[in-house]
Amino acid sequence: MSTPFSEWNDAAVGSSAVTAVGQIAINTSDLNKFRTFYEGLLGLPHVISLKMGRPPHLRYGVFGVGPDTALLAFEVPGYDPVADGIGDEMGRRGRIDHFALRVDEGAFLEVRDRLVAAGASNGDVTAFGPFQSVSFRDPDGLEGDIICPNRAFDPAQVEDELIECSNPQWTATNLLRP
Repeated sequence: MSTPFSEWNDAAVGSSAVTAVGQIAINTSDLNKFRTFYEGLLGLPHVISLKMGRPPHLRYGVFGVGPDTALLAFEVPGYDPVADGIGDEMGRRGRIDHFALRVDEGAFLEVRDRLVAAGASNGDVTAFGPFQSVSFRDPDGLEGDIICPNRAFDPAQVEDELIECSNPQWTATNLLRP
């Protein structure tokens, strides 16, 4: 007999250091069209657009989804999923670029240590703007990160080029909160 989802979910939430999906990053061939669709049609607030200050120097946009979650879109010149053999039916739609799971600050190093012990991560902590991040690979090879706020974050030290900040309040309230 299976356990109802509500009971399973209640038990899982109480024992997990993961508090939310922090971000989902996907690729697009045209950041402006992406923004028109997600902001204009779906109402996701555009938060900020930047250009990476290091290779591959991609433009990217951040869109607010909720209090803990952001949708990141990386503009990849020439990106054409159909030409790359990615289909449009379930199971053949390709992969997201990466995802990040937000964890409690107090559990961040403990979760990192578990990933290292499992051979899923080298354990390096990277300060990535307003977040501390540890990358990992799941059993299928998909890259993910665990993230928590970077309390040492100084916006003046960001190496990425600011293109536009549409919603500084969302950034301050949602990205940097405990």
